[in-house]
Amino acid sequence: MEFTNQYLTYEEYQELGGTLEETPFDILELEAQKNIDKYTFGRLKDLEEQINEVKICEYKLIELLDTYNTYNLRDKSITSTNTDGYSESYSGASENVSKAKISDIKGIIKTYLAECYLEDGTPYLYVGVWVMITNGSITYYHKTLDNNKLPVWNRYVFESVWHFGGKGSSINKGYENANDVNIRIPMKYVEDKSIFTIGDIIAIGIQPEISKQSDLQGKEFYNVTSITINEYGNNPHVHLGGK
Repeated sequence: MEFTNQYLTYEEYQELGGTLEETPFDILELEAQKNIDKYTFGRLKDLEEQINEVKICEYKLIELLDTYNTYNLRDKSITSTNTDGYSESYSGASENVSKAKISDIKGIIKTYLAECYLEDGTPYLYVGVWVMITNGSITYYHKTLDNNKLPVWNRYVFESVWHFGGKGSSINKGYENANDVNIRIPMKYVEDKSIFTIGDIIAIGIQPEISKQSDLQGKEFYNVTSITINEYGNNPHVHLGGK
């Protein structure tokens, strides 16, 4: 039997310290994946690659499921079960074990996935249809050159964006040493997608015109390191990454 589209491969499982043989791993990985899909409402199924939080979450779930399976083999009070990991019937004290298992599964998934988001800003664990929220404003500075080949910083203000992460760049240390920031600008506020260029500046809040980057000394700002234009789906937007 071949197991495909695993969120965590056997090789990755071993690198994390897993000790199960490959066949029992494959069975538990499938059960762990079904639990993740259940609580993320299938949002991760079509992703080409899973982030590290998902892989570690699966690793922890496999450890947990293996522990409960070992207990169940010793416990003779189980009256029925199924193989998809979602429903089991117990009698006596085993009913409490079943409830504890479900609680532990939820706890692991919440611990590792509660702060994870899809590209459109949808939280992995969000219940319902996601509408992109905004939590602030930014000033975007797009760099061009004048007739004398001197830099000009063209200023654009976006008053409703979603931003998270980061603590600001530094004139002295350079943006390589700053923390990552992610900005999502709803497409309805973007008049010209061509203004977004690697190396441009994102400043948090509404800031004045500048003639050079050092004019932002003391402000929270970042240099653009990645640009993704998402024009499809429920929430078209421009996703900017910065340091």
